[in-house]
Amino acid sequence: MTVSLKEIAADCGVSPGTVSNILAQRGAYAPETRQRVLDVALRFGYQPSRIARALRDQATPAVGLLVGHHLADPFFAEMLDALTRRLAEGDLEVMVSACDWSTAEMARKSLESFLSWRLRAFLVMPRDREQGQILSPDILGELVGDTPLLSINEHPWSDRPSVITNRRKIAQIGIQHLAELGHRRIGLLHYSDDPNHFKQLMFREVIAEAGLHYDDKDFLYSPLPRPGQIVEAHAKRAYEMGKQFAARTDRPSAVFSWSDSTAGRFAAGFLAGGGRIPQDLSLITHSNNRLASLASMPLTTVGASVDIYADAVVTQLKRMLAKDAQRQQSPEPFEVEVRLTQRESTGAAS
Repeated sequence: MTVSLKEIAADCGVSPGTVSNILAQRGAYAPETRQRVLDVALRFGYQPSRIARALRDQATPAVGLLVGHHLADPFFAEMLDALTRRLAEGDLEVMVSACDWSTAEMARKSLESFLSWRLRAFLVMPRDREQGQILSPDILGELVGDTPLLSINEHPWSDRPSVITNRRKIAQIGIQHLAELGHRRIGLLHYSDDPNHFKQLMFREVIAEAGLHYDDKDFLYSPLPRPGQIVEAHAKRAYEMGKQFAARTDRPSAVFSWSDSTAGRFAAGFLAGGGRIPQDLSLITHSNNRLASLASMPLTTVGASVDIYADAVVTQLKRMLAKDAQRQQSPEPFEVEVRLTQRESTGAAS
């Protein structure tokens, strides 16, 4: 049963206003009065009304997380878990919207819905830079106004702050690791078939800089599921692709993947097709989450720990929510440090 401030006040022998102030840590009261109110509130199991607080502050004590990922995406799931725990330390909760960003109208609709809740801030996780750019800076500014907005994982809007990892550095570290193991021909496993996708172009540049070989026939395309689509169908595609790759007589000795979930299924298919990892194929993937470490074939990864990533996001968000946020907010992206974690999926070239 919900207890009211009036009931606590009657038991303590003080006014409801005094109870409200003490529970909200406002005003100066005698230590014994303050302790009496806190003891009675604890005994009654009092829980403050978030609705009342929102009406008073003209803002909901929550942060909106707008994602362009499938909710089953391992990186998103871990990031949501870490952000929820860290934001709770600041008495903030998370509201999530996983929308279809195939058009600006779809993205705008989700953002407008969030705005109606009067949220304290927005965290936006587009799947990639191209997806984020669907919502133009003009539309974004029109909708969000002065409400703090922080992009995670990508930097699609030059006038808004973001927390990112350096994708070129990730590719360079991964390729260098494979080169040091003696691999000279490296394939690419990617979720986009666009040859001009910035990640594919970046990969080609890094391969050339390292003096290694890359051939178009070594490009492997396995699209990620979009919100509302069946995850199993895409997982099966990556698995079958791995089996087919194992049957190839002419193949690279290593593959770099831009998706850890796809890499895991690809590895399972490769093993099922009679291939050996890492004796016949070294496999390295971007990101560094639990899925990569707990897979049946633990994957070598290049990326940032999700916990470290979440800490950086919350730290930047707190700065934006501070009273002097306008002076602290910078459109320059905050870069999270990345590192290589070697596991069983990479080894010396045979």
